Amino acid sequence: MDTEPLNGIRYYRLKKVDINGSISYSDIVSVKFGLSINKELMIFPNPVKNEINATWETTQPVDIDIFDLNGRLVKSFKNINTQNFKTPFSDARSGAYFLKLKNHKTKNTIGISKFTKN
Repeated sequence: MDTEPLNGIRYYRLKKVDINGSISYSDIVSVKFGLSINKELMIFPNPVKNEINATWETTQPVDIDIFDLNGRLVKSFKNINTQNFKTPFSDARSGAYFLKLKNHKTKNTIGISKFTKN
């Protein structure tokens, strides 16, 4: 996992290795990192204690995925039709997480923001 990506557009794909040794690759996806993302997606308070609050600029329906530092999906929300989002997070372990915001229709990544859970 790219835990410290440089600012700008980065391209990623997954390499999948099956039990029988066969290898395949996922589609390539682009992710934009940097200051413009922070304007598009904000998480507060940071660090998070019991609840995640997030706001974003796009008015299109979005999907939200929350991952831990190992890339495991912790929570997922689909077809969110608001620019303000709130969800309990008190049951999560302390540590760093990533919130990924995607356009619901196109699945394009709008923003990724790192936050900490105390």
